[in-house]
Amino acid sequence: MAQDPTDDKEYSAILPLIGRDVVRSEFNGGKMFLPFQSFQSLFARDKIEAELPGASKELIDFVSGRATKTFATVLLALVAHPKYFITSAMESFKINSFDDSFLPIDRRQLASCPHECGGHKSALNVFHNSPLKQCISLFSTYQWIFLAPRFPLAKDLRVLDRDCILPFTEYGGIIRGGTFSEIRRAKIRVDHQAVIPQASGPSEVYVAVKKFKSKEKISLPESEIPDPRHAWSCEADSMEEFATSNFANTHITRVIGSFSTNGEYYIIMPWAMGGTLREFWEHTNPCPELCGTLIADFLEQYMNLAESLCDLHCQSNSQEGLENTSFPVPQGHPQAQNSIPNREGPDIDIDRDGSNWRHGNLKPDNILRKQDGDRLGPLMIGDVGLAKKHKDRTLTRLSTNTRLGTMDYEPPEAFDNSRPKSRAYDIWSMGCIIIETIVWLLYGNEGQKRFYNEPYNPTTGTRYYTTQETFPERKLNDNVLKWVGHMLNEDPECNRENPSSALRDLLNLAGNELLVVNPPKDYDNPGKDERINAETFRARLRDIIRRSKDDAYLFTGVNRERVPIPDFTDPSQTQEVGLASLNQRIAAKF
Repeated sequence: MAQDPTDDKEYSAILPLIGRDVVRSEFNGGKMFLPFQSFQSLFARDKIEAELPGASKELIDFVSGRATKTFATVLLALVAHPKYFITSAMESFKINSFDDSFLPIDRRQLASCPHECGGHKSALNVFHNSPLKQCISLFSTYQWIFLAPRFPLAKDLRVLDRDCILPFTEYGGIIRGGTFSEIRRAKIRVDHQAVIPQASGPSEVYVAVKKFKSKEKISLPESEIPDPRHAWSCEADSMEEFATSNFANTHITRVIGSFSTNGEYYIIMPWAMGGTLREFWEHTNPCPELCGTLIADFLEQYMNLAESLCDLHCQSNSQEGLENTSFPVPQGHPQAQNSIPNREGPDIDIDRDGSNWRHGNLKPDNILRKQDGDRLGPLMIGDVGLAKKHKDRTLTRLSTNTRLGTMDYEPPEAFDNSRPKSRAYDIWSMGCIIIETIVWLLYGNEGQKRFYNEPYNPTTGTRYYTTQETFPERKLNDNVLKWVGHMLNEDPECNRENPSSALRDLLNLAGNELLVVNPPKDYDNPGKDERINAETFRARLRDIIRRSKDDAYLFTGVNRERVPIPDFTDPSQTQEVGLASLNQRIAAKF
């Protein structure tokens, strides 16, 4: 690619500009690529015409319309040749109908030319004659400078050649790791993606790159490990379909693209500059000073999340082209291990009139803060991943010992193999998140740690519920009842019944309407003793926000200096009478 600068007008004027504009890819070990924006500028029609003296209009049309990347590669491969020679070479490409659709070429296909040409397409005959024949190796190397992908890619183009140069100008270490994937922070050229707006801002933007772990890097029995290529393909399909869906709400992150290279599988997502909600609790503000502004921030942001769930749960999608119809697989069936859902991504719930999305993995780690700083919002729902479209029946769990993801925020029906998954799954998860939010608001990160450290049996349930042989078969975990009871009866911010307070009503909403063990049989019309849907959740929040215009309702202002963090290892903090009363009140709802 190197060339001594020359003022001779017989030689290319574009070559020095390519050298000026190429950018280093940190994903590919420092290989150089020409950004999309620079390519469009350098290879405009008038500049191509100036590079091809004596070229006919038909040749200029061919190069500028169909073979600009081929032309750029020829300029580098024939660097020592004058313009008239380049014109002749491009005429050969035109005669052989070799355009950009034949890129990239594989020089191994041309190794035996020109004597044994049965192994390649006739357009590649352009390389039979000198000097193009001598520059096959250079051509096949330099072509990649101009082939850095622009995301999202069409489904059949997601698997990239191992030599393809990715447009990441930074590619950092692992930020967060999960059971099946790891997240890295990277910088991508803005002009190599079509999701983040390309206004007059920086030429690069931070993104999160999710890499699926290979099977040998997952510490689980092999029967419980999904095939990474299949998991990636399903998640990429659903996320890119979701990104093109007509959702009115903007508090849901959209995938930028997906790709596979060298046997590894990746998904690119917007980077949350403020991290996750959990990181906000633990690091940004571990000891919050309770005030009306902070409570109002959470109410506003959770209203945005409720609006987003309404968008997800009520979105109607076309039934045409539905694929991957999934049916329950009996336990022990030989196909069972291929039917295990990836619990690091969402699924969808299909109603009788069409298809509807649900997230299926809401948790504080998947609620993202769009901006850095001390303020909470804006919050975004992230990791909208593994969502398949299927009709009439929905994928059900195989057994309780094949649950592959975070269990803490899963509802009781996650244990039930006989039921399809419901959109109400997300409503339960929001109930868990709201309980943890109120614990954090009242007692900070130290209070959350005590809440998380409460013992429970993971083989019979989660932190929030337990299953048992006797009636009722499912119920809220006693530890949750203790905490909710303590906050309602003892904490000065929540123990005032008339008039009530914003946090008391929010706590009652979570305990009495979101954390209901019975999901609705008809999601759009929940019954009296069933979990509410997203629209009712939104309406309840809207009412709390409306009442919060009264400052005394929003925040009581009671001095909290002597308010202790609950510690139920201390028998004096367990009030049996109050707990029994709370059990009776909540049992009536569940």
